[in-house]
Amino acid sequence: MKVNKRMKISRKKSKYLWLILGIILLMILNSQGLLDKPKDLFFRGTASVQGSLWKEGRKVSDKLSFFSDLINFRSEREKLLKENNKLRSEIAKLKELERENRILRQGLNISSQENFELVLTQIIAKGSENLSDSIFINKGKKDGILENMAVVSPQKILVGKVSKIYDHFSKITLIFDKASSINVRVQSSRAKGILAGEGMNNLTIDLIKREEDIKSGDIIITSGLGESIPKGILVGGVIEVQRKDIEPFQRAKVKSYLDFGNLEEVFIITGY
Repeated sequence: MKVNKRMKISRKKSKYLWLILGIILLMILNSQGLLDKPKDLFFRGTASVQGSLWKEGRKVSDKLSFFSDLINFRSEREKLLKENNKLRSEIAKLKELERENRILRQGLNISSQENFELVLTQIIAKGSENLSDSIFINKGKKDGILENMAVVSPQKILVGKVSKIYDHFSKITLIFDKASSINVRVQSSRAKGILAGEGMNNLTIDLIKREEDIKSGDIIITSGLGESIPKGILVGGVIEVQRKDIEPFQRAKVKSYLDFGNLEEVFIITGY
């Protein structure tokens, strides 16, 4: 057993010795330039294989580089989209603030000209009960809003009256509603009448005395008689006058100057 172990160790040592001697021999031959021709033959024989391997390696490298660039591009694109959306959101907020400031300035202009006390409110819904012409606003009893207070647009045009109040919101009955009735007058001739809503954005003035002067194109304003709506608020323009020989009163159709479709905020006149 000991003899076998010694033989195995001796064989291993001899292998390492021959390997070391072979390496030393190759180093000597290489230093003398005696391996140049074998190297040349080897590289010639394997050149095509090495070229193919190099090309395939380049292709694989290019593909890996392409996928890496694609991943980086997508990541950068997502980052830019997020930044773009953030900027859009900030621009939208700034535009809304600018719009609110402009409306507040309009309200201050109304207040200074007419000596009104105003509260700016947002429209939060349109009424649907019994097909009435109404809107709901985001201010109520807690904000000092009372029933029958006049409501105007930022352009000083009559919108309607507060008809019902809750703690934090209110219902506004528009001038178009069939239940609406407001004292008005012709701005030029001072002829008086009652503005009545007929629904669907239609308005008429009733009880205009036959001898009063009223014609198509006349401007209609509030008269301020016997109600909580101040005088002089713009309503609309006369589009048709109806007269009958046997009746003591005239009747006129009126078109409101209110752009109700684009109305988003209204002012409540809380004092005057």
